[in-house]
Amino acid sequence: MEIGKLPGGKAAVTARAEEFGRDGQKTLTAAWTACAPPRLRVLPQVEILRQVWVHHYFWDVDGSLRRRDGHALPPASLRFDSPYDTDAHCCVKRDTAWSGYRTHFTETCDEERPEVVVHVATTISTARTSS
Repeated sequence: MEIGKLPGGKAAVTARAEEFGRDGQKTLTAAWTACAPPRLRVLPQVEILRQVWVHHYFWDVDGSLRRRDGHALPPASLRFDSPYDTDAHCCVKRDTAWSGYRTHFTETCDEERPEVVVHVATTISTARTSS
């Protein structure tokens, strides 16, 4: 599900994201209870959930869970946006935003021959490029 396309606009997106955050907090709380098996706390999946939760949520002064948005988020190079690929980061170039990687293509430029891709390089999306 792409959360940004929920009917109801930004308020509905925020409400759904905060619902996800509460679910994640319940899972993390359960993993750290005294009766939970200690091995749960060292599972990579639980650590990824913990990091996602810290990056994207906080408790406000009233004790309510809130979603971090915009400038309250850690820099893209320090957070990951997908629990499925922790090397994928959010990036914006001109008017295009995505989560993932940058791909650079090099192709032949001979006017008398067809254009052929001769090299492909992939970097993390937060790597600086010259174009």
